[in-house]
Amino acid sequence: MKQLLLSYLLLLFCCTLQAQSPRKFNYQAVVRNANGTIVMNQAIGMRFSIRQATATGTVLYSERHAVSTNAFGLVNLQVGGGTVITGVFADIAWGASAKFLQVEADLNGGTNYTPLATMELIAVPYALQAEKAGAFTGTLTGDVSGPQTATLIGANAITTNKIADGAVTTAKLSDNVITTPKIDDAAVGTAKVTDGAIATLKLADGAVSTAKLADNAVTTLKVADGGITTPKLVDGAVNTLKLADNAVTTAKLADDAVNTNKLANNAVTASKVAAGQLVKSLNGLFDDVVLTASGGTTLNVTGNTVAITSAADITAVLAGPGLIGGNTSGAATLSTAFGGNGAQNLSSRSDHTHVGQTWGSALGTILTLNSTDANGITQRNYTYATNYNGGAVYGQSMAATGQAVGVFGFTNSNDAYAAGIFGQATRPGAAKAVWGLAQGSGSYAIYGDGQGTNSWAGFFQGRVHVNGTLSKAAGSFKIDHPLDPMNKYLSHSFVESPDMMNIYNGNATLDSRGEATITLPNYFEALNRDFRYQLTAIGKPSPNVYVAEEITGNRFRIAGGTPNGKISWQVTGIRQDTYAKEHPIVVEEVKPASEQGILLNDTRRKAGTPPRGTTPEVPVNQ
Repeated sequence: MKQLLLSYLLLLFCCTLQAQSPRKFNYQAVVRNANGTIVMNQAIGMRFSIRQATATGTVLYSERHAVSTNAFGLVNLQVGGGTVITGVFADIAWGASAKFLQVEADLNGGTNYTPLATMELIAVPYALQAEKAGAFTGTLTGDVSGPQTATLIGANAITTNKIADGAVTTAKLSDNVITTPKIDDAAVGTAKVTDGAIATLKLADGAVSTAKLADNAVTTLKVADGGITTPKLVDGAVNTLKLADNAVTTAKLADDAVNTNKLANNAVTASKVAAGQLVKSLNGLFDDVVLTASGGTTLNVTGNTVAITSAADITAVLAGPGLIGGNTSGAATLSTAFGGNGAQNLSSRSDHTHVGQTWGSALGTILTLNSTDANGITQRNYTYATNYNGGAVYGQSMAATGQAVGVFGFTNSNDAYAAGIFGQATRPGAAKAVWGLAQGSGSYAIYGDGQGTNSWAGFFQGRVHVNGTLSKAAGSFKIDHPLDPMNKYLSHSFVESPDMMNIYNGNATLDSRGEATITLPNYFEALNRDFRYQLTAIGKPSPNVYVAEEITGNRFRIAGGTPNGKISWQVTGIRQDTYAKEHPIVVEEVKPASEQGILLNDTRRKAGTPPRGTTPEVPVNQ
């Protein structure tokens, strides 16, 4: 097989190499097995390596190909167009020394390559002619047309007459090609530069000095946004005469680009600044403005902020809508103003007519309640939730023992949308309608207990994600019955295992030799370990069917079956991803001392009794 493949390669490569530096070259070969039989219509893997100087020299470049033979056993591919293993094909210095091509193949389509041949790459006559191509040296003078490099242009050779109006565009300039000696004084006028052509990369540092620019030559349209940075300007180069009125806008200057050294004295006048860029006056005052405090006020300056405060006393606190009380001197008290069937109090129920009125200030929370014992609730303050750190309602229980409740919600309604506590997140993003945070050992962020007949501890309408390990006593899916969806449900139990097991299965049709290759997902071996196999014949017996090759390269092979028969297969694997390794399922464990003697699922527990051995709850006063 090696000799056949090698002779075909040499013939092909000599015919495809060209005079220009190649970016790819074609490769063809007829593939035969160890017995000399042509391998037809089969996936194979190939690896190509370019070696330096000798057949065993340093590998400059290597790539792999996954290809398939055709009905004649022929493969066609392009070297330089495969999956790169190492090196950069375009960086190979083909003329530096001899280059050798090493060819390897895996007839099973994997990456277990077998070396086939290594041979020197040769050139054809057109390519040999390329060696005689040299580079022009010297200096160009007079009228010059076509692209030129900076080293071939004499100092001051480019004058105004040599540049057609609008000829200098961004694409015509190499980065940093325009330096001061290349430009005649005042040669660059407005008509010579295409709008937006002068970007930062096109100018060498310090290249554009005052003498190089005609007066008013650089307008807003001539400079790309952010193109003029500090290193691009000679100190003092930008003065009043060099800027058209209103030419310098915010978008034309890079951040911090204009410092003291870059501006000539008195260069920035009012006409040079576009409207809306600076505060030009304070209530009609210009230049230095002095603020003074009087009449009991004080000024506090922090950075660019001036705070004006008054030391005068508040003369009155008056009740607004929904409140009663207030005073014009001394202590002032405000209370909730209830409707006709209510009474003044510090909290309210939904039967009072004032519900829905607006209370508030800008201090952070709308209503804060503080509980000093297990059930008592006392007022703390009333404010709005206009500060983003505030909460609309804040409940805090400071009791260290007892069934303390920070916020208690209760509803006596049987409406489907009634709720003791309702949370809603309406804006896009990662907001949570209800957020529970458990920081104490053995505590629960959210705890639900369904004690009523046909009640639920929790119900989720939509997608649910558990970013951790989920444990349960039982599990199933429950759907509308496909044969009678209006009147019946259909449930199936989960498949359980002491291992984190993944199951893969399918059906395969055997070939004329009673064999088949099963291809699994490309992540199979990365995700799984400890593989198990099951094979079942379909339609007719295959008593000798077996797994001929175990899983490698995410594939396994079946053999020994009835020719052209059908096989049902199943493969299982145990998860080996990072989370599974760090959080294995503990199949058997001893209960903590605090949970011993308590049943997780005590079917004898009656409705209304506490779960897991907890003490009975005392109802919160409403």
